[in-house]
Amino acid sequence: MALTRRPLAVALLAATAALAASARARAGGDATGPAPAAPAAAPSDGPPAPEPVAWRDGRLVVPKGLPSPWVPPSNPATDAKIALGRRLFVDRRLSRDGTKSCADCHEPRLGLGDGRRTAVGVRGQVGPRNVPTLWNVATYPALFWDGRAVSLEAQAEGPLLAPTELDMTEALLVERVAADAGYGPAFVAAFGSATVTLRRVAHALASFERTLLAGDAPFDRWWFHGEEAAVTPAARRGYELFRTKAACAGCHPVHAAEAPFSDFEFHATGTVVEGSPDLGRFAVTGREEDRGRFRTPSLRNVALTGPWFHDGSAATLAEVVEHYDVGGKAAAGRTPEISPLRLSATEKADLVAFLEALSSPVAVEAARAAPSAPAPEGAR
Repeated sequence: MALTRRPLAVALLAATAALAASARARAGGDATGPAPAAPAAAPSDGPPAPEPVAWRDGRLVVPKGLPSPWVPPSNPATDAKIALGRRLFVDRRLSRDGTKSCADCHEPRLGLGDGRRTAVGVRGQVGPRNVPTLWNVATYPALFWDGRAVSLEAQAEGPLLAPTELDMTEALLVERVAADAGYGPAFVAAFGSATVTLRRVAHALASFERTLLAGDAPFDRWWFHGEEAAVTPAARRGYELFRTKAACAGCHPVHAAEAPFSDFEFHATGTVVEGSPDLGRFAVTGREEDRGRFRTPSLRNVALTGPWFHDGSAATLAEVVEHYDVGGKAAAGRTPEISPLRLSATEKADLVAFLEALSSPVAVEAARAAPSAPAPEGAR
């Protein structure tokens, strides 16, 4: 499915490039003050990076049920590039004050999210949106809750340069990475020379993130392989509700050959509260009909990635189901694109059981095995 959506991505590429250039221009100023000296912290001082689980014997192995990720011809995956991306992923020196790495907001033990309602960047700055999981992020044709990036390469630059996230400038990023002699051979292996650029850093991070594919959930073993014992009776009842009375499958589809559990579109489901300044997709397109619309997240591994919704306003899966059961909330003059379901308590519990059957053993094991590293003082 991701492959068929590339024409849309190409059509949006110019807009994404303009947004990235604007972010770089803003980050290039000195509004946050002079750049501090490079922190002395080692690259691996943050939480651990997940394993590149879908990269085997020099190729990307897509688990059954997942759409095939799009790999741009300009950034073919290699062992060296993935290893470099994984190393950069945990390096806190890629933040202005040395307190945050990519891994601090995407911890394996927290479903490759951060477990917070909304993101927290350098200097304790609280962002307006929930941190999306990186599991299966490569299957999305548009990234961020508002879809403003149309490739992992474009997305990787965003948090690095955003003043409320890692707050780097392109020049400072290059200086920090190039100053570490250990990175030189890694860049040579990945790109053919030791030259450090923002583009190369983003390409390495994107190559690593494409390997974070987690499928083969109990649902997959039941649906695609006929293993009746893989899911509970409650989960099977929940799936029947999911595709009928609860009407979830319209936005979270299951197909004969794959089950992305997202239509990769943008919808207003009544999650925006009255008075919220977050305009959703409207901020990217300027189209009135996109006001309050957000990207449909995949439901794969959803039980591991709370809290939920673009603003993290649902603390449990039961609260997620309850939100849809009442038909969402009308706010800012926008009627939700969903209607009340009037589910019974048993039906709600069955839906939660179904959602829990979408957890990949890869993601479950990563959450169980990964320790967390204490954040530097002032980071949280």
